[in-house]
Amino acid sequence: PENEVLEGTVMFVAAGLGLAVQGLIPSAPRDARAADHEFSAARALADVDFLAAAPRPVGSAHHEAARQFLLERLRELTPACETHDSVVQGVPVANLLARIPGDGSTPGAILLVAHYDSVASGPGAGDDALGCAAVLEIARAALSASAPRVRDLIILLTDGEEIALLGARAFLQGGDGGLPPHPWASEVALVFNFEARGSGGPAWMFQTGRLNGALVAALSHSPYPAASSLAKAVYERMPNDTDFTVFLRGGITGLNFACIDRFASYHTARDTPARLDPGTLQHMGDQGLAVANWALAEPDELLAPDAAYFNIFGRAFVRHPLSWTPALASLPLLATLAWGWRRRGLLLGIVPALLAVLLPAALLFSLCRSMPRIFSLANSQGSDLAFRAGGLGVSLAVAGAACALLLWCERRWPWSGAAFGGIGLSLVAAVLCSYAVPEGAFLFMIPAFAVPAALLIRKPGSGMLLARGIAIVAVISLAVPFAYTLLLALAAWSWGA
Repeated sequence: PENEVLEGTVMFVAAGLGLAVQGLIPSAPRDARAADHEFSAARALADVDFLAAAPRPVGSAHHEAARQFLLERLRELTPACETHDSVVQGVPVANLLARIPGDGSTPGAILLVAHYDSVASGPGAGDDALGCAAVLEIARAALSASAPRVRDLIILLTDGEEIALLGARAFLQGGDGGLPPHPWASEVALVFNFEARGSGGPAWMFQTGRLNGALVAALSHSPYPAASSLAKAVYERMPNDTDFTVFLRGGITGLNFACIDRFASYHTARDTPARLDPGTLQHMGDQGLAVANWALAEPDELLAPDAAYFNIFGRAFVRHPLSWTPALASLPLLATLAWGWRRRGLLLGIVPALLAVLLPAALLFSLCRSMPRIFSLANSQGSDLAFRAGGLGVSLAVAGAACALLLWCERRWPWSGAAFGGIGLSLVAAVLCSYAVPEGAFLFMIPAFAVPAALLIRKPGSGMLLARGIAIVAVISLAVPFAYTLLLALAAWSWGA
């Protein structure tokens, strides 16, 4: 009956939204009683408390105190630690380094990077005491693991990142007047960088270099990997940078992690330990430890052909070789055309399908323009809580409007018109995107696979409802986090511009 179909559809929409929101919640923090080989946010927060007791701009009193504190922490891990002094663009910088040897059987060291300076306007609990604490706890936990370490582990806590990535440049390229780069720089095989543009939410792996297939595979084995190859493609086209940028330009690949929620604290006096979400630190550490343990124990090649990857169904992580993308996008299009090439709905249904896409997009645009205090990308007086609530609300509104339009079109016209046109639109977009931006084609490929499966069951009943429900949950659990995270990322990266 029609009421049962409607009730079932509403239930699946709610399930999709629930999974979508679940994917935006960071890990539960572990306390100090966690096993030695595990990452503990409680242990790492002690470092954050000291580092973020005051601002740490280069040359300040607390900058010097932080340097001495971190040197002592590094000495607790290994006696092979030092300060690397240099001058870049006329600014004296002092990087902190430590090296933990492996068994010597495999060349190529693994580098963990964070920066210990902050801006003068805030104590930098998120940016980047969070990263420093994560690096120290990752190194400690990796040393406690039972797996053999065939590669050396190098820790680099850079100075002067907030000025112009000066510390990373000094380490890799050298300084003014012919000052040489650090001798360990030539031995680095992979770099894992830990950053922040906020103080909460999931820790996203938002950037990699070329030949990232093995790295993404290693990341997939962490408790909750949060990453998207589309984020990598978008960030590569943005003017922003981190220490990781210096290494990519130097031909060294790896992974770049950052949190972007609670972004109103970024570069302000509100970036305090009290505002830092311990779950965010735990999430960053769990992912960083997983890839570090893999890289330290991997005797073979660390690089493999590029991958496409994304989260779906809340926290499920999907990956496949990037080279497969055109074929994966083309096969459902060809199969659908072979099945329904005579159906006029393939053409007529594109009109309501376009409306279901364009009208919610217009809603998103109009809300952002009509509420500038919430959605302004550079309003330093705004509230990140208001933005988060507003951003999630807009994302839900867009998803709801699209679902409502498609349901109305399906009732107003035969399903082979409106719904089949939506299938065609999604399939064509997937194929075009697979060649233009293959890292992001999954946004259209998921509907391309899920929606036909739901609609090809023509007879009403539980089978049709179940198939349609799977499609609804898949699409919503992918689309809502993407829309919300895109809003959040644009705001976070524009906040300090």
